[in-house]
Amino acid sequence: MASRMGSSWNIIFLNTNLRQTRASAGRGRLRLIVIHINLPFNNENARKEFIFTEFNRDRSAGDELVEILRHSDQEEAATALMQYNQSKPSRAHWPEVRTRFMQNMDQFLPLVTLSPLFMTLLEKHTCAHNLIRTLQGITDITAKKVFIFTEFNRDRNACYELVDFLRKSDQPDAARELELYIWWTAPLVYSQDVRLTVKNANTLRSGASRWFVMDGYPPRGRVIVFLQLDELKKEAERFDHIFQQLYFSVDIHVNYSCDQILDTLKLASQQEFKKDAIIVMFIGHGHNELIQGSGQGQDEIHIKTLVDQFYERNCHATYRPKPKIFIFSCCQTNDIRNVQHSVEWDWMDGTTRTFILYAWAKGIHAIDANGYTLFGQTFSHYIAEYAWDLNLTQIFNKTADELSKADETQRPELIMKTVDRDLYFNPGLYKEK
Repeated sequence: MASRMGSSWNIIFLNTNLRQTRASAGRGRLRLIVIHINLPFNNENARKEFIFTEFNRDRSAGDELVEILRHSDQEEAATALMQYNQSKPSRAHWPEVRTRFMQNMDQFLPLVTLSPLFMTLLEKHTCAHNLIRTLQGITDITAKKVFIFTEFNRDRNACYELVDFLRKSDQPDAARELELYIWWTAPLVYSQDVRLTVKNANTLRSGASRWFVMDGYPPRGRVIVFLQLDELKKEAERFDHIFQQLYFSVDIHVNYSCDQILDTLKLASQQEFKKDAIIVMFIGHGHNELIQGSGQGQDEIHIKTLVDQFYERNCHATYRPKPKIFIFSCCQTNDIRNVQHSVEWDWMDGTTRTFILYAWAKGIHAIDANGYTLFGQTFSHYIAEYAWDLNLTQIFNKTADELSKADETQRPELIMKTVDRDLYFNPGLYKEK
C-alpha cells in the first residue's frame, strides 16, 4: 500500500478528531490503535503507514477508515483511500491468522530481543527495502517491535523469514511462538461433494533458485491416476477436479493390472515432456511398498519399479529438471499379515527432484460411507484450502498433522529426493504464452 498511497500521505492529517473517531468506531481493533497512539513514532509518515495498513486489512475495515477520514474533514484523502481499496485484490485468507496474532501480540513481544544479529538479519528481509528507513526513525524499543512484527509480516512467507531470523539470533522461544501463529487455521469443515473449489493465489512463486517453475500456460502439468477400487470413484473424481483447477490435465485409468500400470508409465516417461510437472497417483490396495493391480492371481508390483520409470537414466531428458510427484493412497487388505507401518526408502538413490507421498490405512473400513479414504478426504481439502499460499511440503505436513488426531490414526509419509526448492502450485496464476 505504501507504494500506491505514497503520494497521498501529505493529504492525511492525524488530528485529534481522526483518532477519537477511529477509537470509537473500531472496537475490534481498539487495543492496537491505542498502542500506536501512545508509542513515540517520531516519523509522521511511519504513523500514517502503520494506521492505514494495520487498520485496512479487508474491505470492511477500509470502508471504516474512509468514513473516518470524511468525518475528520479529509475528503481528498478519503477519496484516494477508497480508490485504492477498490483496486486491490481480495486477501481473505492470511488476515485471519494475522488477526489472531495481533490480538495476542502483547504476549509475544516480550519474548523478542532486538539484538544486533537480529537487526542485521532483518536488513535482508524481503520487505526491508521499503521499510528499513522508517524503522530507523523509531527510537522506542517496543514501538520498533510492533512495527517489525506488523510491517514485516505481510504474508506467510514474510513471516517465515522472521521465524528464521529469530532462530538464527538464538531466540528459539519467540521463533516457535511465531511459527505456531503461522500454522494456526480455523478447523476445516469437510464436504462430501466431489467438487471442491481451489482458492486462487495472490502471489506467483515460480522459478529462480527458490521455487520449481510452475507458471506454464494451462495445462501446465500432467496427472496420471490409477483407480483400483470402485468404492473410491468419488475420490478419484474429486482429485480430477482439483488438479484441473491447478491447471493440470488428468487421465484416470480404472482397474489396471500391474503390467498395464507399468506400461502406461513407461510410455509416459519416454516421451518428450514440455510441461512443468508430472503427478502419478495410485488409489487402491497396497502393503509393504507393494501396490495391487487388477490382474489375475497375486498381481502386485513394488513402488520402486514404478518410480524408477522416471529415474534419470530411464526417462526422457526433458523430465530431469522437472518435479515428479508420486501419491500412493493405499488401503491394506484385511488378510495381509506382518504389514510394515513405515516404508523403507533406501532404493530412492537413483531418483531426482522427486516427491513420494505414501498413505497407509488398514482395511476396507478405511473408506467412509461417502466413498473417500481418510487421507484422500483430508489431503484434497487441504490442497483446495491452502494451495494458494502453502507449498506441497507444507500442505502435506498439515494433512499429516490432522490425520494424527483421527480415531483411526494414519501415518502418511513424505520422502523427497534431490529436492532443492519449494513447489507451489500457484492456482489461478500463469504466464501468458
